[in-house]
Amino acid sequence: MPVIFHQDNLVALLSAADATAEQSSTLNTSEPIRVAGSSLLEIQLMALRRAGCSFFIIEVDHVSGALLAMVDRFRRDGLSLEFARNTNDLRELVQPGMRLIIQAEDHFYSDEIIADLMAHKTAFLATIDSREENTDFERIDLNTRWAGFASVNAEVIFKMKELPDDWSLVSSLLRQAVQEKSEFLMLPQVHLQNKAIAKIDNKAKASELNNHILNLRTKKSSGWIEKVFYAPLAKFLAPKIWSNPSLSSLSRYSGFIFALICLASAFLDLPILALCSALIGLFCKYLDSVVQGNDFALKNGIWPDGIFWLILCTSGLVVAYSLSNYGSDPISFMAVMIGLAILGRNLTLPDWCKAWILSPSLIVICLILAVLMSVFSTGIKVLVLAQLLVLIAGRHLSERKHVNND
Repeated sequence: MPVIFHQDNLVALLSAADATAEQSSTLNTSEPIRVAGSSLLEIQLMALRRAGCSFFIIEVDHVSGALLAMVDRFRRDGLSLEFARNTNDLRELVQPGMRLIIQAEDHFYSDEIIADLMAHKTAFLATIDSREENTDFERIDLNTRWAGFASVNAEVIFKMKELPDDWSLVSSLLRQAVQEKSEFLMLPQVHLQNKAIAKIDNKAKASELNNHILNLRTKKSSGWIEKVFYAPLAKFLAPKIWSNPSLSSLSRYSGFIFALICLASAFLDLPILALCSALIGLFCKYLDSVVQGNDFALKNGIWPDGIFWLILCTSGLVVAYSLSNYGSDPISFMAVMIGLAILGRNLTLPDWCKAWILSPSLIVICLILAVLMSVFSTGIKVLVLAQLLVLIAGRHLSERKHVNND
């Protein structure tokens, strides 16, 4: 009978044995391989956490200062992490009824693939075929290679004999699972071609994966300004920020800093400064989304996105109030403009429509031009009318396409 596993009995075994051994042999002078500003071990931890795992065991030869600092940070964030050097350590940390998730060192998996694999409740080994481009992965038999991910019943740990000091726990568990004829779950080769699965054992492969991640993250935005201007600049700046932890912290909060400057400038009746600060804040927020990425982030932090947008919307209403004159009502039109922008995010629209409606930077640029030309009241009315026409046209074309497809 297959064992049905529950999240409460879930434990993940990861490895940092090769990395710690290498750092020890070079007196910590070797620079670890990093992807999107994080070590591969951090990426594995965060991906498995988002998939529902909160208990982790890390295989180590010794615990370096950098590894201990990383583990302490994750523990403060609510995860349970323990170290294991041999099978006796594992037996003390797990129980036979647990489901043991194994991910090999230096193996990158996207969140989507992790979620799909975690949905399988029976024991399995994720495998790929033994074609030439898969030679980086560990061979199981003549035609099959291990893709670096497995799910087994923790009982296998209690069936293993004590291992010599230089033997890998992960590799030994793999051999034990193969001997017990665990299911081979063959993964499509397209996952490797799309870099949803990759073995990153040198800096050239890490750089290639970084470029792929940047392309994916910059494609997520639908706005025209964001695609044409922000994306290339973000691709240039992101690797520099990843390589400098202080710059990473600055990029995380710079968007909110400029949003607060925008709000203060609006209350001080400085509309140009307020709108320009909003524009810079929007770019900083976009850059931070590319640098941090929802796919690798632990949490959104103490500044949820909603607060950022609330500050900018409030600033917009204050600017509209300060620029209102006799017989005009820009505050109402500003509120309608914000409402249409929010509405557009929840509608199915063509790409050309999204490029205009879902580009807050484009709206801010139009407002700046209206202020500079001293036609703010008229300009915001024209902008709202343009938004409405684009939304109606986009929605009509979407519905018409849907009817034709049916």
